[in-house]
Amino acid sequence: MVSLGVVIDIDEAAGQRLARTLRKFEPPYDELMENIAALVESQTRRRIQEEKTSPDGEPWPEWSEDYAESKHGADRAHWDIIPHGTASPQGGHSYLQLDGGLLDSITSEATADEAIVGSNLVYAAAQHFGGDGIRPRPYLGLSSDNEAEIVELIEDWFTPE
Repeated sequence: MVSLGVVIDIDEAAGQRLARTLRKFEPPYDELMENIAALVESQTRRRIQEEKTSPDGEPWPEWSEDYAESKHGADRAHWDIIPHGTASPQGGHSYLQLDGGLLDSITSEATADEAIVGSNLVYAAAQHFGGDGIRPRPYLGLSSDNEAEIVELIEDWFTPE
């Protein structure tokens, strides 16, 4: 009769690292979801401030002349044109950023199994979906680059230290 066995000798520090890593694979995932929510909030803010496109990469439509006139009236002479055809006051504002209210309202929250990003402003849905003379400028959602960033975050989360 032949008997085989395996002995694994793990020092205390390595054992603690292994235990921390294994705990990451057990629910709840509160911290992971908080990190995902914060990342998506950041991606959404970047979309509004810099990218000015929908999550699928479509540039937002230009402001209608009626909207520009009603919103800016005589001040329109002080506006410049910046990339994507966005009318912009000398202060650098553009679509969805006239006074910064929408951008400032973007928040995130998380539970053990959910990451939520959005705005509680009444007009936020109208800006995203359009309506009543407002052309849609989708700002919520995930682009393929956003998804890749989230996958990278998750992979890093589950990678042993």
